[in-house]
Amino acid sequence: MLDIIAPASLMAQTQHFQTHVEWIRNTSARMYASGNLEAPWNGQIKGKAVKACIDSSRWVSFCPYCNHAEAVDPVEKVFFCFNCNMLDNDHEALPVEFPEAKLMNEIIAVLMERPMKQVGGPTRYERIARMQPMIVIVKGDRRYGLSRSWHWSQSVEDLHLEQDEAILQWKEKVN
Repeated sequence: MLDIIAPASLMAQTQHFQTHVEWIRNTSARMYASGNLEAPWNGQIKGKAVKACIDSSRWVSFCPYCNHAEAVDPVEKVFFCFNCNMLDNDHEALPVEFPEAKLMNEIIAVLMERPMKQVGGPTRYERIARMQPMIVIVKGDRRYGLSRSWHWSQSVEDLHLEQDEAILQWKEKVN
């Protein structure tokens, strides 16, 4: 079933790695060897945890040093930014804070109510990330797709307020 919120471990598996941590270690070593990183990840994790959020059906966190988003995994809670190479954290990864399991399940359940159009892609992870919202919401003069996205500042109630009426109207048009 494609309709899930993709963890980074799914991305790692599409590239033939068993875990997200293995993918980080190997990718940073490869980027270092090709001159695209100043240093490979040394396997260490230190510093203040970054918060996980969901962006277009994928778990991500934003780098506190350069604001670049990277995939994260709720099982292996490790964040490494390939954009800034974690230079300001001595090339060491940061821990990731995810919502507690009950809240995470509630968030995902609400997001899964949002209808999405399946789009092709070479891997399961990419097919999930490329799904397109089927509902457009208008707020003032802005229009945006009702994607499967959640920011840690949003409550489950906020998600319902954002989507419930729009989903009802969409269902009425479809039926």
